[in-house]
Amino acid sequence: MEADATTDNRYASDVGSCPKALPCGKKNTSPASPMDLRQLRYFIAIASAESLSRASVSVGVTQSALTRQLQLLEEELGLPLLRRTGHGVTLTEAGDRFLVSATDIVDRADVAVRDMQALRKTTAGSVVLGIPPMLAETLLVPLVTRFRQDFPEVSLRVRDAISGYVLEWLITGQVDVAVVYNAPKRAKLALETLISDELMLVGAAGQGAVQTDAPIDLAEALKLPLVLPSPLHGLRDVIDSAAALIAVPANIALEVEGIHSLIRFAEEGYAYTFLPFGSVSNHVSRGLLGARPIVNPSVPSVLSVAMSTKRPATKAMKQLFRYIREDVGRLLETEVWQHRKPSESSTNDP
Repeated sequence: MEADATTDNRYASDVGSCPKALPCGKKNTSPASPMDLRQLRYFIAIASAESLSRASVSVGVTQSALTRQLQLLEEELGLPLLRRTGHGVTLTEAGDRFLVSATDIVDRADVAVRDMQALRKTTAGSVVLGIPPMLAETLLVPLVTRFRQDFPEVSLRVRDAISGYVLEWLITGQVDVAVVYNAPKRAKLALETLISDELMLVGAAGQGAVQTDAPIDLAEALKLPLVLPSPLHGLRDVIDSAAALIAVPANIALEVEGIHSLIRFAEEGYAYTFLPFGSVSNHVSRGLLGARPIVNPSVPSVLSVAMSTKRPATKAMKQLFRYIREDVGRLLETEVWQHRKPSESSTNDP
């Protein structure tokens, strides 16, 4: 084999020596970047070529850059992987063992990339999402961004309205996938619970009843001046049912059709309202709204994702359904929403 024209003199050391930057037996605690796939590919190329100069040609980088990446890898591991010979480089005992693991990692990464590339090639067409506007900030924007990046060949359209309208659009085929609050179980729907939550009393930050975040009895909350959604909204059905249960009528100061108007009136201090925390979490964090849990009894609010079973689900529809589930899961993990654990799904995955 040909000798390398220029080789880092670290590789003149005997088997068993450590990189200069690390005493033998010492674990690397430096803030250097951890190993990445590029370093593993470089190491595999060097092991295969048994020469730094030939490996640099095969991977298309300079020998000095190749040596530098190998040095970072050895510093990360705390062991020498190669030693120089008169004809090139050979693997140390540690290098021989690490080559097996490195090859396996790179192979698995390549398989994963090919799988995703195949998925992108086979997922196309169009899909229409229906969603309540109260979820625009917390769920919709990151969901659409991620979905469009992963499936650029899918034409995605979004329609937003209160849950009652969105559900009707789903049933009549005007949307393909729907995110809705408090949806009734219907035979023609594949419905999966995302969050089993509870309503909060919401009002302008610092306003009398929300100066504290302590729980408030439902009877007391219902006596406050309230701005509520119209009876067409599933949320209103939940509030009316809870009020009837304890025989205390809601003190309705105003009914509005749109959720944005509902939140706006609450922010201005016109009245209080009842909403799940996830729909106003950004407003609370910015100091625009205050919120208190409602108790005795609590008022459930269930967020679900649904598809119609009257027509076949396309790959694009199934992927969007899955992405909604995953993104809501991320929101729960990062505590963007106060929540209860999701209930058992009412159906199997679509």
